[in-house]
Amino acid sequence: MKMRGDSLEMSKKQTAFWALFFSAGGILTRFYRIGVGARTIWDEAHFGKFGSYYIKRQFYTDVHPPLGKMLIGLIGYLFGYNGRFEFGSGDLFRKDVPYVQMRMAVALFGALTVPIAFLTAVELGYSLTASVLVGALTMLDNGFVAIERILLLDPIMLFFITLSTLFFAAFTNKKTKTGSPRWFGTLLGTGVAIGCSASVKWVGFFVVAMVGILTIYQLWMLAEKRKTAPLLFAKHFGARAFCLIAVPAFIYVLSFVFHIAILMRTGPGDASMSSMFQANLIGNPLSEMPREVGYGSIVTMRPAHSGGGLLHSHVQTYPTGTFGQQVTTYGHKDTNNNWMLYPETGDSTENLLPAKKIKHGDTVRLLHVATGRFLQTSPFPAPLSGNKMEVSCKNSPAKSDGDDMWVVEMVSGGEELAGLETTFRLRHRTTGWLLESSGKRLPEWGFSQGEIVCDKDRNAKRKNSLWNIEDNFDPRAKKKEGGKQKTNFWKDFCDLNVSMFNTNNALVPDSELEPCVLTTKPSQWMFLHKGIRMSGWDDSMPKFYMLGNPIVWWLSGAAVFATAALLLGYTAMRKHGVLAETASNAFFIRAAPFCLLAWGMHFFPFFVLGRVLYLHHYFPCLFYAILCLGLLFDHLLPPKQNIRLTAMSAILAVATSAFIRFSPMCYGIEGPAKVFAEGRKWRESWNL
Repeated sequence: MKMRGDSLEMSKKQTAFWALFFSAGGILTRFYRIGVGARTIWDEAHFGKFGSYYIKRQFYTDVHPPLGKMLIGLIGYLFGYNGRFEFGSGDLFRKDVPYVQMRMAVALFGALTVPIAFLTAVELGYSLTASVLVGALTMLDNGFVAIERILLLDPIMLFFITLSTLFFAAFTNKKTKTGSPRWFGTLLGTGVAIGCSASVKWVGFFVVAMVGILTIYQLWMLAEKRKTAPLLFAKHFGARAFCLIAVPAFIYVLSFVFHIAILMRTGPGDASMSSMFQANLIGNPLSEMPREVGYGSIVTMRPAHSGGGLLHSHVQTYPTGTFGQQVTTYGHKDTNNNWMLYPETGDSTENLLPAKKIKHGDTVRLLHVATGRFLQTSPFPAPLSGNKMEVSCKNSPAKSDGDDMWVVEMVSGGEELAGLETTFRLRHRTTGWLLESSGKRLPEWGFSQGEIVCDKDRNAKRKNSLWNIEDNFDPRAKKKEGGKQKTNFWKDFCDLNVSMFNTNNALVPDSELEPCVLTTKPSQWMFLHKGIRMSGWDDSMPKFYMLGNPIVWWLSGAAVFATAALLLGYTAMRKHGVLAETASNAFFIRAAPFCLLAWGMHFFPFFVLGRVLYLHHYFPCLFYAILCLGLLFDHLLPPKQNIRLTAMSAILAVATSAFIRFSPMCYGIEGPAKVFAEGRKWRESWNL
């Protein structure tokens, strides 16, 4: 096809040559000195460990979906890694850990983003010169190189996000004839890639949203055409619905199918799942936990809805209300989760042999074993849910005053209370209100644990008020024998996603631990306010610092603003009929919304997220910002090849110089950091 502004036609051979060139360049820049730093670097301590869990088949939970971590585990398995290295922060790798090969395999995903960037520009209709510029700047960014050469999810995520963009750009290319194999293949490729993106990190849902918005626009424009037959529109709609909704959803769910199937042994993530799920894990003590529960039993209780922790209390008190002992939900095993099912009469539990069973309608008092206080509710507003009552613990006498009386109402699993298998409600006998988990997180004074409240019985079947017995520490009861009751996959799927959501929301900035040493705000990203120290900073070890190429970041950031300003101006001029109808203007107005929407969908959502944020969250945006720069390059420069080559050469010369200047940050800073920082600290905020 004839590329605008180039004197030569971009042939398939030229495209293939540059794609291979950038593939080689991406591999060279990502693989160079990849074995330097023979210890865990930055978040390798997390994702290397998660990969180990798949090899050992131990269950765990994390803030991210499983696909990327399964790939890291698979890579380790294929290279003979046994999963026994702990991946402690800064730990030296043992000889039996093939960390170089594992890093290279992950880095290959990152290396491929370079030719993908070039090919995306080609599919969008950029000139050969602009496409080469886009590929080269992607290759020469120090930030991309730093994050794409170690065991992280980001190289895998960036690969699938950029691949999604390439496929969708090819799908919308005018060369792609509707209904052709290329048309359906690129549409299906888009669906597979966005499904994989979302299955690696939830950030991948931003590209899902971007593709969704553009697809809705395409269908809207198609529906407005009078010549579009209903059957043709139905085919367009059906193909997009299948490829862009059904396929990504299938891939996302399938990643959890494999996740649950592989992680069949007990592990560090058990407590975030339902009691019955835990009981089905090999080696989990709940598999033999006694099911018989009665007065005098010491138990733990879990909300039956997704994402609930265990009923918990501790000596700390509420800062308002009754100022009583806090009652919360806690997501980890702890002795403060233990409660004794005390009889209403106050009889000594020692006289309850054998255990007297608790049936539907019976009254119990819940004694917090660690503090010797009873669970109660009082007519004070809950700390976060003001329309509900506070729940606390009080030092009750043997004879109750009624505030700590709870009526057991069986919901499922029989008429008698039993471990794991029965679901029940606890209704406060005096007020008739129900004990429930609100799903809200307490602030720092409550250690970010879950809020427990008492609420009116508006809906007897609502899940927040349903409970089940998890642990049962009762020597009088017999251990469970026989087969296990399997859990429902969809409930497990929901529990995992709710756990991920809750964990993500709990990642809030800590003003004491990291006062802006690592964290940054979205408004600071494109200006490279600050990088990230990825390793220890001792003079005797190689040091790694994540910081983008200032030339690439500042030029591409300026290009985003310039592209947005030009698009707004051209739109206004076209509306008033004063815009020249040139091919260059028409192309810009068609391509600019794609680049800006993609950039915005990966940037603006971070302003409303409450979680802690770092510089690397901007990397998907950087890819689209570089596309904006390539678009401006094509649009603003005159169509003379010598001028374009001169401009491209000048930009790449400066970018290459900066890349080389800052390259030790990616490949390992040797010696004192103060010496390295001389002449390289272009901004005072860079904590070199």
